[in-house]
This record gives sequence, C-alpha cells and structure tokens, in this order.
Amino acid sequence: MAQEAAASEARRVAQQQADRALREERAVEEYRVIDVSGGTDRLPARSIIERVSRATGIPYAEIVGASRSRPIAEARMIAMYEIRKRRPDFSLPQIGRIFGGRDHTTVLHAVRKIEGQRAGESAKEPAQCA
Repeated sequence: MAQEAAASEARRVAQQQADRALREERAVEEYRVIDVSGGTDRLPARSIIERVSRATGIPYAEIVGASRSRPIAEARMIAMYEIRKRRPDFSLPQIGRIFGGRDHTTVLHAVRKIEGQRAGESAKEPAQCA
C-alpha cells in the first residue's frame, strides 16, 4: 500500500513537472520576437527573463514557475517589470501568460512595486555636489 502511494505521488509530481515545462515552452513560442529591423531595443521576453535569471541566480524555470517563495517571487516581479519597461507592446495579460498564466493584476502589482522600490532607492541617494 505504501509503495503504491509513493509511486502514485511520484507519477503526479512528474506529470506536474511535464505540464509546467510544456506551459513554459508554449509561452516562449507564443511570444518569440522576430526583429527584422536589426536593432537590439526589442529583446524577446525570454532574453529578458534569462538576464534576470543570471543576475539573481534563480533558474529561468523557477522564475516563470509557480513557486511563491520570496526570492523567486522577487525575481519574477523584476522580470515582469523589465518586460513591461522594455516591451511596451506587450499587454499586461500577455506578460501574465508568459509567467504561467498569471492574472494581469499580478503583473500590474509587480510593476508598481518595483517602480516604487526604484523610486525609493533614488530618493535615498545623497545629492552629488558639483
């Protein structure tokens, strides 16, 4: 009985991981950008998330995943903010779908929170004397 329960749980976890990977792949494919202008100003959302991943040390899959632990959630909010800032052509619902189908209000909260933090940081910096 215990072995059957353990095997069932292992199958359930494996299925969840496969579903999460599939959602991530679909989101990336759906929002892949083909920039014919040759400029670097329109980074694909995946590239932005990968940059946040490298800067924070949190894997890409966890940033777009379902975890709500503080370090991962903070990295996710930064990524949402960066996508919104660098890609104004993406709507809030589109950005939410990139991050596992999150609601547009979650994206809006993340953008406002990071904007507030950055405004607070710049206000705390002492004025430079010339």
